[in-house]
Amino acid sequence: MKQSPNEKAGKGSKQPKDSDMFKESYQNLFNHNLAGTYKTTFEGNIVDCNDAFARMLGYDSKEEVLELNALDLYFSPSDRSRFIKELKQNKILTANTCLLKRRNGSRCWILENTFIDKGNFIIGTVIDISERERVEESLLEAEEKYQLLVEMSPTCIVIHMNNKVAYVNDATVKFFKAKNKEELLGRNIFDFVLPEYHTIVKQRIYNMQTEMKGVPVIEEKLICLDGSVVTIEAASVPIYYRGLPAYQVIFQDITERKKMRIDLIKDELKYKEFIELLPQPVFETDREGKILSTNECAINYFGISPEKIAEGINVFDYIVSTERETAKNNYRLKLNNEAVPQTVYTLQRADATTFKAVIYSSVVFKNTEPVGLRGIILDITEQNNIEEYERKRKDKIIWNQTALLELNKIDKTDLKVAARKICEIDAQTLGVDFVAVWTRDSKLLDITCNNQYDLQNDKHSEGIFIKVDENIAIKMFGVFEEEGIIAINDISSDSLIESFRNNKFLHPDVQSLLYVPVWSQNSIVGMVCHECLQKREWTLEDINFTKSIADIISIVLLTVERKNATDQIRKNEAYYRAIVQDQTELIRRYLPDKSLTFVNDAYCRFYNLNKDDLIGKKFTDFIPDEEVEIVEQNISSLNADNPIVSYEHKVKFANGEIRWQQWVDRVILCNENGESLEFQAVGRDITLQKKMENELIVSRKKVEESNRQKSIFLENMSHELRTPITGILGLTELLREELDNNLHRELADKVINSTKRLMSALNLLITVSETVSEKPELQKTEIDILKITKSVAEQYEKANSEKNLYLRFNIAKKKVHAYLDGSLFKLIIECLIDNAYKFTKKGGITIDIGEITKDEKEYCSIKISDTGIGIAKENHSIVFKEFRQLSEGFSRQFEGFGLGLTVAKRLTEIMGGTIEIDSELDKGTTISLFFERNSE
Repeated sequence: MKQSPNEKAGKGSKQPKDSDMFKESYQNLFNHNLAGTYKTTFEGNIVDCNDAFARMLGYDSKEEVLELNALDLYFSPSDRSRFIKELKQNKILTANTCLLKRRNGSRCWILENTFIDKGNFIIGTVIDISERERVEESLLEAEEKYQLLVEMSPTCIVIHMNNKVAYVNDATVKFFKAKNKEELLGRNIFDFVLPEYHTIVKQRIYNMQTEMKGVPVIEEKLICLDGSVVTIEAASVPIYYRGLPAYQVIFQDITERKKMRIDLIKDELKYKEFIELLPQPVFETDREGKILSTNECAINYFGISPEKIAEGINVFDYIVSTERETAKNNYRLKLNNEAVPQTVYTLQRADATTFKAVIYSSVVFKNTEPVGLRGIILDITEQNNIEEYERKRKDKIIWNQTALLELNKIDKTDLKVAARKICEIDAQTLGVDFVAVWTRDSKLLDITCNNQYDLQNDKHSEGIFIKVDENIAIKMFGVFEEEGIIAINDISSDSLIESFRNNKFLHPDVQSLLYVPVWSQNSIVGMVCHECLQKREWTLEDINFTKSIADIISIVLLTVERKNATDQIRKNEAYYRAIVQDQTELIRRYLPDKSLTFVNDAYCRFYNLNKDDLIGKKFTDFIPDEEVEIVEQNISSLNADNPIVSYEHKVKFANGEIRWQQWVDRVILCNENGESLEFQAVGRDITLQKKMENELIVSRKKVEESNRQKSIFLENMSHELRTPITGILGLTELLREELDNNLHRELADKVINSTKRLMSALNLLITVSETVSEKPELQKTEIDILKITKSVAEQYEKANSEKNLYLRFNIAKKKVHAYLDGSLFKLIIECLIDNAYKFTKKGGITIDIGEITKDEKEYCSIKISDTGIGIAKENHSIVFKEFRQLSEGFSRQFEGFGLGLTVAKRLTEIMGGTIEIDSELDKGTTISLFFERNSE
């Protein structure tokens, strides 16, 4: 039975549905792509776009964009024309940068990939790179400095954009045999590339566009302006040049090197012929040591036949058994490209005879993989010294070049990581005991070790800091500037090294050293130090290798500096945005005419307005007329020499409410003449603070009035009581003299003592009242501290005998003088000694008088110590307060008003002295006074 066409098609009947599903999936991808997508005709009609594209250009929806023509999105119609021309030529444009115009007229840099579809429409995807462009522009200054280094480089450097030459250095002009740079700039790069290399170059450019990283070094041929063809070696890397994506090509002429390679091949053929003619055994082995080939000399020397070699023999079979493990270990090290110590082996022939020999070998590579060793056996007794030196020299050059290639792969954005790798590879390559990378500060004196590697112990150290003597630094770095390096084979008699020998900076057992400076921007920023524990002759290869190491470190420092600068710019921008927008303070920027150019969210919330309602308006519109002049006076005082001013003013709301604001304004932009172009102000609402300040002023006046009334009351009361008390005291003393009865005389003594106590209390009250109401007028003279103190202490002789207490003086000097008010000083001593006797029941009082020096000033010192009840530390703060005692109320154990220490403290401070207390409960108290001796 025949099948219909539809049946034959099988699943073909589902094709329309699959096509619809594909179209739907494509449309979903088009509409919901996070990047902007668009579809236009060549005439500029916008057929379709997604919302991301519309938002990127500041439109609310894609429908608004569809009403426009593509030309409306460009600042210049020529940009559109150039884009259409290049697209028609290439069919596809990738990583094309373009400047578009947002809805509000601002600039929008985009990166787009576009192609022409089958319907002859232009379809593209775009991403906004405006922020990246702005960051890149901030790096222009650093790039200009870098360009200076590029311009001076002897290596040819070319920068091209969109296949056009955008920059060449002088070396490139000379290479292409041009008269000047203008002959090269703007030319298509493929004008200079030999046609058979065009495809390779295009592929390398594409790889850099897609992977955004450099491509490996290749060999190609270029055409000079005179038609000559030159073989070069080139490396390329993507960069940003003048804010736009570009590619930097570094190349050098290797025509001579190619010739040398051809000569090398010829030499290799001669070498093989030479190997057969050599009088020394030569061999080649695989990774396990199996001998693959030998020369005729080896067959005869060891007495082995070619047939036995073909059967498979191992090179280790011809080393005596006691040395085989050492030989195998060295063999493994050699294959791993690690340092191998030179070893003398004992070799044995087929007839069991032995001889001492040195085996020189090199790694045989196949596709960069080590597959075995190739070597020559030299009988030590017949060794040719000249040939051995040349061979070692060649091996060393290869070894050094391998190490430098390895170092070129390190991460150059981290100085510590790079220094660690550099020191290790450097030490292993040169066989140096210690290698260190040091960098120094801008003053050239402080030197820091970024890494130091100890080869013998396989140990890294870092962070060592040394402050170098200025004279030593001048000598040391002067040698660098004159000679370029410091290479010393024997430091034992070198005066320069001995002058800055330091165990941290220079190992105490070092015999030879090689120091190479690290240069950056025409100044020495550090050095690479090589130190050997044995005397060593530094070869030209050693010096050249270490100079290359210094150059790598210089590149690392520049890379780190540039990375730090870029990171700091990003951090500062993010930090500034976070501060400004998240601040609770009000922030505004404005022009000299007071019109606002920026306000933060807090400013908008304060006035309950949107940013659009505020930007462009004058902030003085919110300030009452009588306050505007104050604001303008403060702002007019701002300039380059006086960039900051602070002031307060009122603001008035539409509902009539008045509030206070406090502002700090500063100049943020000036022209060449120092005239202010823009200001920034940070403010806050201080209405509540103003209210509290007013309330505080009223409260302070009330407190001052209360204190004044209290002082008047105390003074009046004291004066009113003093007269009758004086009468009572005088009459009682007269009466006592007339009494014969002992009991009556004792009663009279108690009345006299009580009256004196009351009089003393009244005197203290008057003193307190005077010191509170106003500062007493001082009558300073030179007084004898010791004499006044002893005269006060003598008044307590009776108390000493009654309470069985001692009174001791410790005198450092016979005479202690100071400029003080003698009457006030005596009152202080009376208060302190009286206080000591009052609270001391057993033991006694000790008075120390002397002089001390403090802060280059001389002070007289008086310390009054007792063995009384003492004061707990938590109560030290109340003992100097008025009317306060540790035992208070009716239950208190000691007499007094609690004014003695208060009066002593106030009078001490009035005379410019200090008073201190040191006391411990149940152990006693020490009160110390300090007065400046020569203070008049």
